[in-house]
Amino acid sequence: HIPKANAEDEVSELADTLDQMLQALDAARSETEATLQLQREFVADASHELRTPLTSILANLEYLEAELTGDAQEAAHSALRSAKRMHRLVADLLLLARSTTGLKPQQVPVDLAKIVTEVAAELGPVSDQHDILITAQSVSIEGVEDDLYRMVLNLIANAISHPPSGTHIHATVKPVAGYSQLIVDDDGP
Repeated sequence: HIPKANAEDEVSELADTLDQMLQALDAARSETEATLQLQREFVADASHELRTPLTSILANLEYLEAELTGDAQEAAHSALRSAKRMHRLVADLLLLARSTTGLKPQQVPVDLAKIVTEVAAELGPVSDQHDILITAQSVSIEGVEDDLYRMVLNLIANAISHPPSGTHIHATVKPVAGYSQLIVDDDGP
């Protein structure tokens, strides 16, 4: 038989120990979450910052590939393939960083015409001699800017990738009957 005072002391000590363990676990979880958030932000920032120089590299490699001959042209072509792969990887890293936050991005008013213009400027140097024409009226829509950017980038990149070189690509943004309309078309097959 344990005296009542000793039993209460042991229960109190056990409760204090459990409380300390729970506090330590909570602190470790918070530290882990903070570290993961910093990693996500780094990946997102690095991916975002890499897009512009990669676009320049792609444009210069396409130019070199067209201007060079023989082994030098093959080397430029190989470097261009690698740079395109890296460009896709950077875009995927940015998407992954945003998707792993567990938070739904907030939708805000976004000017769709501005996004289309920015995408066309980014893809212009790697347009494979396509003529990209933008007709864009300022149209504000509710959305996640990065997601809309990626969608427009995908549409215009497809218009560049699939038709033959020199095809005309036209991106149009306009309000229609209370809605916003985005059309990307080309005169290819």
